Amino acid sequence: MNIHEAFQLAIKHYQAGNLQQAEYIYREIIKIQPNITDIHYHLGILLQDKGQIDEAITCYRKAIQLNPFADTYYNLALAIQDKGQIDEAIICYQKAISMNPNDAEAHSNLGQLLQRKGQIDEAITCYQKAIDVDPNLAGAHLNIALALLLSGNFEQGWKEFEWRWKSEIFYKRNFSQPLWNGSDINGCTILLHAEQGFGDTIQFIRYASLVSELRAKVILECQKELRSLLQNIGGIHRVFVQGEKLPEFDLHCPLLSLPLVFDTTLKNIPAKIPYIYVDNISIQKWREKIQEDNSKLKIGLVWSGRLTYEQDHRYRSCSLEIISPFIVFRKEKVQNRQKIRLRV
Repeated sequence: MNIHEAFQLAIKHYQAGNLQQAEYIYREIIKIQPNITDIHYHLGILLQDKGQIDEAITCYRKAIQLNPFADTYYNLALAIQDKGQIDEAIICYQKAISMNPNDAEAHSNLGQLLQRKGQIDEAITCYQKAIDVDPNLAGAHLNIALALLLSGNFEQGWKEFEWRWKSEIFYKRNFSQPLWNGSDINGCTILLHAEQGFGDTIQFIRYASLVSELRAKVILECQKELRSLLQNIGGIHRVFVQGEKLPEFDLHCPLLSLPLVFDTTLKNIPAKIPYIYVDNISIQKWREKIQEDNSKLKIGLVWSGRLTYEQDHRYRSCSLEIISPFIVFRKEKVQNRQKIRLRV
């Protein structure tokens, strides 16, 4: 078997999910002929799939040293980005784009990194280039939506945000009833349903009262953990937990589509505060929990979000160890100040 045949066999093993066998063949080829660009490139892909990011980066760098290609820079950018090395990943995406200006995903990914650095305008430019290259790239539309909203351009941002339903990361509910688009709903029953995390549901449930003011009966489907909190909101007829059988209704609308329906801008964000009220049972429960704490100042800290979020460990949550130095204050340090107690 010659090197070309061995390479093709390794690719077949990789495509069949036989990563160990494919890796063995790649490494045997490298022993015989260490200067074949494609071998290092494909071994890098395999190692990246296995989560061996450092080894994958080494392979990509070797492939670039032998013969640089746009795809190699793109994959290297992904790997370096996974290590949290944003600036170097940006350079790699830029090199990939310089070699292939029509790589829509490279433009979009570059925009995401620039946005993380706070360069919103530059990020929007990258997203728009991606859309110009591939008008159907849902990820680029979703990215530009979030950037536009962040910049305060709600009018265009909420429109672009509807592209989330064509993205792989969002699950679209399919109902036989039509999606509400702002039409007259006087006398109708409308289902509002949560679609993302707890925070999004809590933020956008403020629109429920606006829907109710249009003389519609509003029913809500939400996460089970939020039912007790949201059932006290004015304008909601009844709250159902996701998975429960729903009653008859005429129309439906995801919570995060309501800002678009109501033409929300920075000037007219619903701001009737408070719009969420805690039930008396929960209030009494927490009174009993802290009744022995006579501190005037009581602080609650949340250090972790939902761990199922893909980038939670890198961009949102932190370990309890990071805030642990603040949990206990030695008496000599507080002296004449009010002692602060944190309960975790």
